[in-house]
Parts: sequence; structure tokens; C-alpha cells
Amino acid sequence: MALEAKGIVAGYGSRIALSGLDLSLAGGEWLALLGPNGSGKTTLLHVLTGLMRPFRGEVWADGVPLSRMSPWLRGKKIAYMPQNGAVPRGMSALEVVSLGRTPYLGLLGRIGPGDEEAVRWAMEVTETWAIRDRALHTLSGGERQRVMLARALASRPRYLLLDEPTNHLDLQHQSRLLRLLSRLRTEGIGVLTVLHDPNHARPADRVAVLVEGTVVASGPYEAVMPGLDAIYAGWVKVVRTAGGPVVLPKWEE
Repeated sequence: MALEAKGIVAGYGSRIALSGLDLSLAGGEWLALLGPNGSGKTTLLHVLTGLMRPFRGEVWADGVPLSRMSPWLRGKKIAYMPQNGAVPRGMSALEVVSLGRTPYLGLLGRIGPGDEEAVRWAMEVTETWAIRDRALHTLSGGERQRVMLARALASRPRYLLLDEPTNHLDLQHQSRLLRLLSRLRTEGIGVLTVLHDPNHARPADRVAVLVEGTVVASGPYEAVMPGLDAIYAGWVKVVRTAGGPVVLPKWEE
């Protein structure tokens, strides 16, 4: 079972952002997506979540086309954390995370014991339970980022798509987030992360590089990293270390 994009062509008006793209994410796999700005990474996430219909091609979730799924079923299978999620001012962290249970609520929209359990689990694994009663707008950028991740996890999805999840996090919480993503794989969740820092892709099972709407490289971290200097037009350098390749910005002439 997998989340699969097959022959995807998508864009905005006459501008093509994804061109004949094929990509798959298996349950229990962590796939890190890299690529220069404007390469189509966020567009791909919108297509994979059903927020954007492709011009051609289809996305399949566990053998069923996304186009044939109701929004409620898509919301149960696939959770998405955008770079900047809009949340009404004044909501507490707990209220925000509870929004992640929306696909499971009935017509009355009432939270039940199962929903409360899922919300608490999501907040505990993201270390946000202690700030559950604080208003979201009073939190630091890193705390808000973790709350938004908890909201995505509260739906207990099969596939979790994260757009630059390490943004706004200090080094300590970046490390904790990467460790959490590794843990989620053991629960059978397929995780796709768009990352700006290639080094954060090291613990992922697989790395894919997107350039101008096409996957130009895919494979283990150690195999993909050496080619990044060409992809980024010489603006990075790949240093080989005992622990594997490390990517550094190249600022000298």
C-alpha cells in the first residue's frame, strides 16, 4: 500500500510546475524531498493531498484514486502541514490540535473520548501537551510549529506530508523532530518531508530531488548527496566524512 503520483502534470494557468512526475511513498517509509526554490515541491504536496487537481495524471492512495475519495476520507488517510498554516487568533493550542480530528466528527462536530485520546497522543509526542492551554499567538515560532505538527498527527493519518517542518526550530528541537519522524515510521506512517537543509535528510529512508517539476534523482542519502553540487549550480560543496556526506553552502569564490 502506498501513496503514488503517476504521470502528474500540474501548474497554474499556462505555467507548468510539475511535468510528467512519478513518485511513491510507502507506509512506514520516510521520504525526504529536496530541490531548489521554485522546483515544484509545494505544488507536489498540494497535488498529493488533493488540494490541487493535476492537468494530467492521477494520485492513488492505497490503490484508490484520490479524485474518487470524499474530502473526509482523504483527511483520514493524508495529513498535511503547510509552511504557514492560518489559524484564527485566540485559539488555544489544544483547540488548534483538536481541529485535526475534523474528518472523524459527525454532523454535530462533538469531540468524543477517542478524539481526545488521539489529540493527547499527538500533543505528547510533539511535546506540546504542557502548553495546551496557551493561546497560539502567544507561542514562539518553534512552539507554534510543533502545535501545527500535532494538529496534523491528531488525525492519525496513514501518510503525513510536511512542508519544511524544521523551519523556526532551534537545533535542539530540529533534532527532536527528526527523531520523532523516525519513530513515526515504526507505527506504519508514511512520512514525506520537504527540506531546505539537505543534511536533515540523512535519517530518511530515501531522498528524492526535484528540479523544474521533475524528479532528477532518487535513492539513499549517501547515493544522492554527491550530485547536489551540480544540481545547485556549484553553490554547495559535498564533504565526505566518516559518518557520511555533509552538504555545506559554498560562499568563497
